[in-house]
Amino acid sequence: MELPKRTINETRVKLRLEKTIQEVYVEGTFDRDIYRWIFKHLGFANLCVYPISTLDIPDSALEEHGLTSGCRQRVIAAAKKLASDIDLHSQIIFVIDSDLDYLLEKANYAPPLHGTKGTSIELIFWKKDIILKFLSLGIGCGNPEKKWDELMYFIEPIVHEICIFRAAKEYIGANWKLIDIQDVIKKKEPFSFENYCNKVGDKNAARQEIAEKLPEAIDILTIRAEKLDSSKKLHGHDLVAALGRKLHIDGFSHSFLKNTDDLTRVLMASLEWSFVNTDETIQMFQQILKNSLESD
Repeated sequence: MELPKRTINETRVKLRLEKTIQEVYVEGTFDRDIYRWIFKHLGFANLCVYPISTLDIPDSALEEHGLTSGCRQRVIAAAKKLASDIDLHSQIIFVIDSDLDYLLEKANYAPPLHGTKGTSIELIFWKKDIILKFLSLGIGCGNPEKKWDELMYFIEPIVHEICIFRAAKEYIGANWKLIDIQDVIKKKEPFSFENYCNKVGDKNAARQEIAEKLPEAIDILTIRAEKLDSSKKLHGHDLVAALGRKLHIDGFSHSFLKNTDDLTRVLMASLEWSFVNTDETIQMFQQILKNSLESD
């Protein structure tokens, strides 16, 4: 039986009545699980982490703040509803993947809302030690060091270009449906950004619109990207999807490589605290939790 969702006002009242409660709200169940793991290692094992689906965020709350649908938008809306309740910021925080905000120059979060230091928490996986462990134990790669170099060289430029496309789409306000990155990485055909744009155009009957509107936005965002760390211009979902596709076309037949969600879970199992404890996002939350949630 599904429990009824709490409203924002019920959450506000609960926190004021029970000062020992400390809560974190994230986008989905994957985020819940990885942040629980992170907070446990930071010494906050009793911190309650919930997906935003456990809160009742009406569409009117989204409309009020000019937001669209989706879990990320609902996290933002909930945080905005509690932004003026400064006395509660030591008990509750909301966490989103920063996604394209760095490229779009929108990464200006204010408590109780916080964003990742890279595009998403999935960037925590894109570290040499983690991928080497995954390659060795997860898929039985005989020469993981060499494979890591190949993956870096092959994947990052593709994911970067598609991230620029994603940001350009948002920059001009287009509503095009994208092509899955696994469908554009071919075994015998080099990736072409022009072909990718054409495929998106064909899918949306928008070739002419893309040709007319996209180039200027791409130029602007490419210049911005030059000033950013790689973690801020590599889309997390695309990165994992490209990893799975590349390994599959290289001859690894594990079924989870074809499913980004399944691959994400396998990568999560490859995590070791010593590999990630200096990650910028983790360090940021360590400071937030010490300064804010410990203050009570």
